[in-house]
Amino acid sequence: MKTPNNPKTLLIYSILLIILATLLLLALGFYQRTMPEGYFGLRKANKLYEKEQYTDAEVGYRRVIDKATQNFYAHYNLGNSLFKQEKAEDAENAYLQAKKYADSDNKLQQAHLLHNIGNTEYAKGNYAEAARNYRESLLLNPHDDETRYNFVKAMQMLQVAEGQQQEQQQDQQDGEQKEGEQKEQQQQQNDSTQNAEQQEMQQAEESDNDDMDKQTAEQILQALEQDEQQTMENMQRQQGGKTKRVEKDW
Repeated sequence: MKTPNNPKTLLIYSILLIILATLLLLALGFYQRTMPEGYFGLRKANKLYEKEQYTDAEVGYRRVIDKATQNFYAHYNLGNSLFKQEKAEDAENAYLQAKKYADSDNKLQQAHLLHNIGNTEYAKGNYAEAARNYRESLLLNPHDDETRYNFVKAMQMLQVAEGQQQEQQQDQQDGEQKEGEQKEQQQQQNDSTQNAEQQEMQQAEESDNDDMDKQTAEQILQALEQDEQQTMENMQRQQGGKTKRVEKDW
């Protein structure tokens, strides 16, 4: 294509190019204004998520939320990126925020949201809550095989957990009963030992009393014998050494 050399023709081409560029800019601005707020940021974050760059995707979704707080998909996809990072608690909070801005007439959207909340509860070991969310999801979307499988798995894990809890309670009861029996046996042994010690002390006291009585009696007897001997000696000296017999007067 040849470029015109005529100055007038060049001027006309320049004006047409300026008009065309202006129209393109106006069209682009109109297109951007008609797009939902955060649309381009959401697309960028979604591409990062598809590349499994979940941390960078999380940052992107949070930026969208800062500008468009009520964007359901930003909260929902933020929950997905957090769940991929094994942050179940944070992921559930993001899903609950998404639930505030979900379309109440969109059953499929609601079902997917409940399914993902069930996944976070399952990851935290809350199998009863996980099963409840899966059940509600199936009520909205009965043909979802993945949700049905997760529901069955959660129910199985719930039964296992309940069985383990019952075993722990039984073990605790058995342990408390055994501990009570041991305490009772120990108390009986202590009582028996205490009684034996009391009996030994009592016997020792009685023995001491008996010894004391015997000693006292011997001392008294010795004193009487000494008095009697002294009396006899005095009488003999007075009577010249003769012993006088005194009969008892009946």
